[in-house]
Amino acid sequence: MQEESYISIASEASCEYTIKRSRFIGICAPIVTEADAISFLERMKEDYPAARHYVYAWKSNSPYLIQKYSDDGEPQGTGGRPVLDVLEGAGIDRGAICVVRYFGGILLGTGGLARAYSQAAAGALAEAGFKKYMRYHLFSLEVEYSVFDKLTARLEAAAFYQDDAQFTSKVKLLVGASAEMISELQVLVQDITAGSGQLIPQGERFLPVP
Repeated sequence: MQEESYISIASEASCEYTIKRSRFIGICAPIVTEADAISFLERMKEDYPAARHYVYAWKSNSPYLIQKYSDDGEPQGTGGRPVLDVLEGAGIDRGAICVVRYFGGILLGTGGLARAYSQAAAGALAEAGFKKYMRYHLFSLEVEYSVFDKLTARLEAAAFYQDDAQFTSKVKLLVGASAEMISELQVLVQDITAGSGQLIPQGERFLPVP
């Protein structure tokens, strides 16, 4: 069954903790593909070139579920898995977290490491916040100038998707609705345009929920 919505990271963010002289910097970011995750991790190594460890976890359900994590030289199970647990605990899809560690010379033990990596990962997510994405069915639409303002106001009030309008001899715009709201969108357009507005299918896309 196709998924109709998912929760992801709202924006890239970071959070830093110092624990027994070691710096743990958690950075999280939204991703879609494995290539996005790889690019994000490569950028972390460029941004923090002197770090001892780059522990990470990421997961994406596009086009199928894939998730990866790494302790990056830390004792097995003390880094990557706790960071992935933070992602999963928050219900995140299409998200990545990297926790960069600058070693301070004091060993933390396996429990201390797991707590430190979890804390940095959770802190980054708290800074970033979450965003819901929904599968929208998109349609192109042309309407007369006389109904445009009323139409866009009604679309916004009903939380339908609408893209920037193009003003030519008529107004052209892209509108969208979730699967269960397509009929309501059709009725709204027909009502406001007195039957002249035609919704022409333009495929599907995951978009942020207004």
